[in-house]
Amino acid sequence: MHPANFADPETLYLTLARMLYDRIRKSQDPQRDKALNAMGLVLPWQDRSAKTRHFWEAAVKKTLEDMGVIGDGSVENLVIGTVPARLELDRDVESIFEED
Repeated sequence: MHPANFADPETLYLTLARMLYDRIRKSQDPQRDKALNAMGLVLPWQDRSAKTRHFWEAAVKKTLEDMGVIGDGSVENLVIGTVPARLELDRDVESIFEED
C-alpha cells in the first residue's frame, strides 16, 4: 500500500474514520472515557486536558502510521473504506447501544 492510493479524499477520510474508531474502541487507556465524553467535546481543543489531547493525538498518529500515510510506510490491519455512510442514511437502523 502506498499513500498515493489514497488520492481520493473520500477514501482517505472514510478509511481514517474507521481505523480511528477501531483503535479508540479497543483502547484500554483510562483516558479513553474522558476523550469520548460528550460534555467534554464541547470544550475548545486548547481547554481540554493535556492527557485528553494526547490521547487523541496519539490515536490519530498511530492510525495514520498503520495506514502507511506517515511513518515507515508499512501497513497493518488496513480496511479501505469506499462507501460513505451518507449513502446508507435512508435505510439506517439504530443500534440498541447508541443514544439519541
